[in-house]
Amino acid sequence: GSPPRSCHCTLPIAPGSYTGTPRLKTMPARLFPELRARVIAETGRDPYSQYAAHKASAASRGVGLELTFEQWWSLWEPHFAMRSNMRGGMVMCRKGDLGPYAMGNVYIGTTKQNGVDKSLACKAKKAAAMAC
Repeated sequence: GSPPRSCHCTLPIAPGSYTGTPRLKTMPARLFPELRARVIAETGRDPYSQYAAHKASAASRGVGLELTFEQWWSLWEPHFAMRSNMRGGMVMCRKGDLGPYAMGNVYIGTTKQNGVDKSLACKAKKAAAMAC
């Protein structure tokens, strides 16, 4: 098969080029029922289910999600009500649209900003005579 994709372009990350935080085990969902109940009541969405869906979506694109639930939630908590991949929504972006979703390599931004980042990353690769 084809190599795993590291971005929405076709180039994988070179082995050893990312030196982020090693993956940690996440806290089981049963250990934070109060948080889940509060957020579900406020937003209608279960944060742990959203985390699991994000992890599965990233894996289907060949991108690692190296954030524990706690790390993921610490980034999303102030923006969770606006979390959406629809126009005007907030998404988790990877710096330069490269590497895994990991602390130090992600930020919460608008869907528009994420699209700009992806476009710039692909243009940089094309300028360096790489396929995008």
